[in-house]
Amino acid sequence: MSWQEYLNNNLVNTGTVSSACILSLTGEMYASSEDFSLSSGEGHKLVQAFEDYTTILATGFYVSEQKFMVSRAEQNMILGRAGEKGIICIKTNQTIVVGIYNENTLEALKSVKKLAGYLTKQEY
Repeated sequence: MSWQEYLNNNLVNTGTVSSACILSLTGEMYASSEDFSLSSGEGHKLVQAFEDYTTILATGFYVSEQKFMVSRAEQNMILGRAGEKGIICIKTNQTIVVGIYNENTLEALKSVKKLAGYLTKQEY
């Protein structure tokens, strides 16, 4: 299965997120929904945030030219908010799975965690 198929089948087509992507740990985009954009600078900063999430706690971070303030950060998970929108970023062995949602935080979180868990089990 391709990265795009993983993303479409497990996140985009579920309706729990409005947009999503899968990044490499170098910030390269492996797959994204049609309406998801990420500059190389945004991708690299997100990767760096997983190396030391304290760097974004006070300042937030940008994805798709939208600034998200951190609502929760752990070693392999960063959650953020930007008004009505929320973002979930989960790091696996070789990727970062990102989902942006407009409502229903719990369902979006479950979907992103499920895909990230599957990729981790597959050693991605």
